[in-house]
Amino acid sequence: MEQYFSTLRSLRLQFPLTTQEIEKSLDYGIQQLILGITEACNLRCAYCAYSGKYYFQRTHTKRFMPLHIAKSAIEYYDQHSNDVETRCITFYGGEPLLAIETIQQVIDHVKKNFSQNYMFNLSTNGTLLNGETTRLLIENDVALLVSLDGPAEVHNSVRAYPDGDGSFDMIIQNLRALKEEDPNYYKRKVVFRPTISRFDKIESMYKFFSENSENHDLFEGQYVSTGFVDPFDNSMKEGVISTDNGIGYHNLLEKYKQIKVHGLEVPLFFNEMFEVKLKKIHKRDASLIPDSLYPNGICCPGVRRLFCTVDGHYTICERVNSGLIIGDVRHGIDPTKVISLVEHYIKISDADCSRCWGVRFCTNCFTAIYGNQFDIERKRQVCNLFLKELENMMKLYCSIRELNYTAFDNL
Repeated sequence: MEQYFSTLRSLRLQFPLTTQEIEKSLDYGIQQLILGITEACNLRCAYCAYSGKYYFQRTHTKRFMPLHIAKSAIEYYDQHSNDVETRCITFYGGEPLLAIETIQQVIDHVKKNFSQNYMFNLSTNGTLLNGETTRLLIENDVALLVSLDGPAEVHNSVRAYPDGDGSFDMIIQNLRALKEEDPNYYKRKVVFRPTISRFDKIESMYKFFSENSENHDLFEGQYVSTGFVDPFDNSMKEGVISTDNGIGYHNLLEKYKQIKVHGLEVPLFFNEMFEVKLKKIHKRDASLIPDSLYPNGICCPGVRRLFCTVDGHYTICERVNSGLIIGDVRHGIDPTKVISLVEHYIKISDADCSRCWGVRFCTNCFTAIYGNQFDIERKRQVCNLFLKELENMMKLYCSIRELNYTAFDNL
């Protein structure tokens, strides 16, 4: 155990790829293309990144991606993903199903002109999953990430139409029709994304997805990917992550603990909240910290998730605003911009990260450090919140293993 808790180390951040390897990844290894197919949306969700409450994000518009831009982006992607076994195209909005005709044309274009293995997916609010749209999605095996925040009283309070009417009943109606039309497709391709914005309602959200509620048959066995409202750069008053998320959150934490201690099946609602985080702790690297480490959770910009905006600009992913542009459909990706982003991130992060006790667990990326520009003070706020959560997860992990040492052996 010697030096395991030592603070005496000369650690530096180092990106694992050389300049030449970054350029090669951009030439042959782009993994996913995300098309911002529209900036329009038929809902006005309270916590939406494009609601006008976020200081550096766009707001809803009526803009749609022209087909020629989508085709140009796909051609570029196809030419620069030769090392990728299965290519993935994601349709993103706004509400992408408002652009269903363009989506149909894009899928037809890919199937007609490219022989490689392609898969498609999209994020949707679920209100337009009906009729010909549903049949198109099923026929092309399009994976769906459906935003649904739990029972009607929770969901409708934050996910409503512009006139204030809730969207819950329409989504449930559409989901039930979709499952009845093709149960096999539904089981394989539908994932749910509840966003936790009301910590006083989190227990009712858990029960909705995990226990025998009226609509439990729609969620049993389906993956649930919980998320939280971004706590930075916005005017939100509720729903942001804090170091103390209230009694409801802690009740669920205790429930998860008892499930793990007794070796029971973990509800899917807990997977992103606890299970994934504790798996990272359980599978941690226990060797002594080397002289250099990978910089946080950053990817190689433009490789893992290349985002094409509605007007044809390339950014490093859909989660950052339009400030981190690395190219466009006319000229492709500029490798010098990608390399500069990586170098700049490491330069301003190195001093803090080299002294941080949680550096090996860190998942913070460009979204943590970038508001409208690179901002180390913003990153420090994100880091403090992350470290507090990591501390809580470590306490939970230890308390579970004290009562059941083998609780995580099946991960």
